[in-house]
Amino acid sequence: MDLSQFAAHLGFPTNEALMEASQHFYAQGDVDWWITRLPDGRWAAWDDAELAPDRVECCDTYEEAVRHHQAGIAALYDGRDGVYSYHGQYGLLVVDVASQRVLEDWLDRDALGAVPERYREIITSLFGGDVADLFPPRPGRDEDWAGEPTDSGYRALGPDWDFQLDRDGAFFAQTR
Repeated sequence: MDLSQFAAHLGFPTNEALMEASQHFYAQGDVDWWITRLPDGRWAAWDDAELAPDRVECCDTYEEAVRHHQAGIAALYDGRDGVYSYHGQYGLLVVDVASQRVLEDWLDRDALGAVPERYREIITSLFGGDVADLFPPRPGRDEDWAGEPTDSGYRALGPDWDFQLDRDGAFFAQTR
């Protein structure tokens, strides 16, 4: 099934209309995870690994779609000690992988301007120390890690932790 057929299955006239109604949720390698507001008012959680009707989870609320993707991400990191997050047009969420305990739940459109600063606070509290020392600017770049993510994202390693900030702003941090 191609993207146009997939869009039609979800009730959209074009694949452009589908993508306009979609929010990027998470990236895992070359697979992108999406949450889409459907024409009938429901929400769909899906990824583009394989475009097929049986790989779409339709939900009544945005929060249900988020929880569906949370469970999928938790399965990816099963058995690893760390935290992951997503942020998008609806805010910021940070979850402990092992316990699935929500560390930060910030579903507030108006607060998005403060997300980079909130990342600094969260990461500093998780790993200690000054975040500018933990995540220095990439060589040849003027902005620091909390600036606009690049296509490749950011990665930082420390003596007992590993941190990856993806191009969409989601992160995974793991203690060793």
